[in-house]
Amino acid sequence: MKKTKQTNQRVLKMINSFFGQVAKVVDADKQMVVNVTTEDVAKSNIKNHKTCALAVCCQRSFKADGVIIGLTTAYIIKGNTAYRFKLPGSIGREITSFDRGAGYDAGEYLLVRPSPSARLGVPRESGPSGAHTGKGPKHFRHVTGRVRTTLQQV
Repeated sequence: MKKTKQTNQRVLKMINSFFGQVAKVVDADKQMVVNVTTEDVAKSNIKNHKTCALAVCCQRSFKADGVIIGLTTAYIIKGNTAYRFKLPGSIGREITSFDRGAGYDAGEYLLVRPSPSARLGVPRESGPSGAHTGKGPKHFRHVTGRVRTTLQQV
């Protein structure tokens, strides 16, 4: 139980580094479809968690106070609450393309609610940031270059 509380505090601390007014983080309870427009892409900045094309779209679509977009997770900020969504691999690939200067395709994208096993407060087998716990073999992990930092590194 202690480890999940530390993880939740770590997530809140990371979000507060972007938006200091956030007091709590909750998992989204339903998936959402957003429509990235060419105007969103024109207003966006590469390698920026708060102003990439998807962030600009989400801020407009949700009438949000702010947005943080990582490669696998999105946080929509409304008032003092951050709503956490998971991002499918297709969005991660689009973000990678965008951060490397190849553009972001306008269109509909799905923000997914976290699965029951990935919700905040659910105990994980690994340590913070997926650190190896010593149980079982250590797996190779490739880190993609020339894209925004992961939210765990913030």
